[in-house]
Amino acid sequence: EFSGNFPTGVFAGLDAGAIGIAGPEGASALPSSFLGAYSAMLPAGFLPAAGGTFVFTGDGGADVGSFTATVNLADTMVWTNAAASANITRSQGQTITWTGGAPDSYVQISGSSRALISDQPMTATYSCYAPAAAGQFTMPASVLLVLPAGTGSTSVTNYSAVHAFTAAGLDIGTANGVA
Repeated sequence: EFSGNFPTGVFAGLDAGAIGIAGPEGASALPSSFLGAYSAMLPAGFLPAAGGTFVFTGDGGADVGSFTATVNLADTMVWTNAAASANITRSQGQTITWTGGAPDSYVQISGSSRALISDQPMTATYSCYAPAAAGQFTMPASVLLVLPAGTGSTSVTNYSAVHAFTAAGLDIGTANGVA
């Protein structure tokens, strides 16, 4: 049970019409699964290891006008020591290393741990960001020690730089790539 003041609000999806993506290896539609949510499982190889330029186009809909947004992705980031996250000694921290990714992008290192504490399930998570150009980041022991000792996971994700775009009906439009 949570107590205290938490921000509340109502989120409403916007109808942007049909949205598509075109990249070096072809084009694909991004269907709307519900109002304001567009996604697709892109075919294998759609995101080449060398990266490329990806152009999103929206025809416009009831709420958002037509738009074009371009995202440039460099070579794909590769987590080079993923096997080291299988067993972590929390008091020693955890160093994550990678290669690739655009110099102006960033890497998100996230993790979670779960355990039963006094017969109650407890889960805690963390998330840190580092410039992709750094090639490594050490999660400090002080972060890992606040997680419950148990089973968990670590993920490493590359986010491209954020690119702004404009469209009627939007106050702010941004696009970025996640790999």
